[in-house]
Amino acid sequence: MSHARYVAQLLAAKADEDRCCFISDGGQPGATVLYRGDRWHVIQHAENAAVGADAIALVTLDEEADPDKLTAAALATDFEDEPLWLIDVRKFDELGEYGRALKVLWRSDRA
Repeated sequence: MSHARYVAQLLAAKADEDRCCFISDGGQPGATVLYRGDRWHVIQHAENAAVGADAIALVTLDEEADPDKLTAAALATDFEDEPLWLIDVRKFDELGEYGRALKVLWRSDRA
């Protein structure tokens, strides 16, 4: 799915707690993203885990960059069409080595 559609779904989830955003591609179980009580909640279906974050970001990465560290830090991913990662913004310090290769498409704390 395009990042614009994910952003629209994430904004809708923040505005209405009856809404959520499902992030996935055909090759993985995906994650459901909800906004409750001033926090983002990500249910990672593959791990059967729930993770909370105060702020999240939807990012992409230049094709030349190695995605392994970003994928390990991600709360959710979608690798169809345009590769996308959903991360907790607190992870930006750990991902600094990517430099300009890491492109922020949307941040919840700046929306």
